[in-house]
Amino acid sequence: MNYKVILKDIMNCFIYSCGIAFLLLFFYPELKEQIKGDTEIIILVKKIFILNIVLMFGFNIISKKRWFSGESDNQVGKSTIILKGISERNDNENYRNKRLISLHEAGHAVVALSLGVNISCVQINMENERPESGKTILKDKSIIAMDEEFIKNIITIKYAGAATEKIIYKKCSLGSMGSIDSDFESAEELIKQMIITFSDKYNCYVRCGKGFDELVCQNSQELFNKAQKIVEENIENIRKVADELLHKNILNQEEVRQIMKREERA
Repeated sequence: MNYKVILKDIMNCFIYSCGIAFLLLFFYPELKEQIKGDTEIIILVKKIFILNIVLMFGFNIISKKRWFSGESDNQVGKSTIILKGISERNDNENYRNKRLISLHEAGHAVVALSLGVNISCVQINMENERPESGKTILKDKSIIAMDEEFIKNIITIKYAGAATEKIIYKKCSLGSMGSIDSDFESAEELIKQMIITFSDKYNCYVRCGKGFDELVCQNSQELFNKAQKIVEENIENIRKVADELLHKNILNQEEVRQIMKREERA
């Protein structure tokens, strides 16, 4: 039993009893006439006090929350509601983050296979819910001796995660765009390298008076639009791969292909 709470309740009962007694004397003058002296007033306060104690005791016996648990009903109710609310918010937030990560990475993987680019695996880190905590690893990493079309495919794959977010959530996360080594940053670097590598073809940007940055933006927009188109065509495949990622955390190329085949058969 919580004796501090009991003592506090007894003191409150005494204060309430005094207050009730004086209110009765104030509002019912005839009661005051029946009381002959201070002794009778004390007896009245005692009777009300005893009644309050009995009621308080009965209440605590029935509820078993205040005297026996050490917390008041309000405290128990509020703490339970607060803890439940925090837990629910955290669970919902964690799930939304994990879902976002899984869809983002599934977008990379599905678009890569749709373009004929092999992947080693796609995975998400469930201990870190930030958008950067997933990765899709391509088998063909080097761009040495690659042709222009293959580089464009790699750039399209880099945009696929953000394109998936935009189609499903109507916006892209900062992890796709704003951070160092983000998909957009690395895609832009590849575009610049592509323009420089195939400068003979892109020399028109000098002859036509176009700036280098304008040409980078133009290619970036074209390839992002291409990524969006492929994502839209494969959105159900991406959702299915994302669902599987939430359970397994990592999928290899064959597992992704099997999920895509199941969706196509369905």
